[in-house]
Amino acid sequence: AVNSNRAAVRDRDGNWFIRGELCHGQEVRIGNYRPDQPGPQLAQRYDGHYPPIRIVGQDGSILVNFEVDDCPNNTGMQTIHWNDPEGQDLLYSPAARWDGGGNRAVTFPQLPPMNPGQMTFYHCIPVDVCGDEREEVLLYAPDQDAIYIYTQNAQQAQHPKPYVPSPRQWNVRFLD
Repeated sequence: AVNSNRAAVRDRDGNWFIRGELCHGQEVRIGNYRPDQPGPQLAQRYDGHYPPIRIVGQDGSILVNFEVDDCPNNTGMQTIHWNDPEGQDLLYSPAARWDGGGNRAVTFPQLPPMNPGQMTFYHCIPVDVCGDEREEVLLYAPDQDAIYIYTQNAQQAQHPKPYVPSPRQWNVRFLD
């Protein structure tokens, strides 16, 4: 893991790179997690398959370290444009959403617990199904036969728009 106060930095062309050693299971995501900081920022699961997360600013400084809930293999982070593409992004990590300060921002009511002893977790697809430019959270578990969609706009959710995949719907987990 990276033991520095500058875990990731941007080069002069604006590309992110991470200093130090990358370990198996590390995930990185980009989002506007901290609107009080120049954005976007980098979210990093920096200790392999464990709950610690850090948010890193554009200058490479660590803005916050925090822990998300433990899940069977501690993977599956996603950036959610919950507040519209220009608003504060939230970070999905099974099974809650976290703000850029490391606070649990939104939970998922009525989400069934995972099957004990299984190495499964709820997979997340951020998608705008209400047509209001804010992303809903579509969750599914490989060993269940249901899909759960969470939105902040229940009235508009009664008339969802037809699903049209965007570049955000490709499986970024293959990068992990």
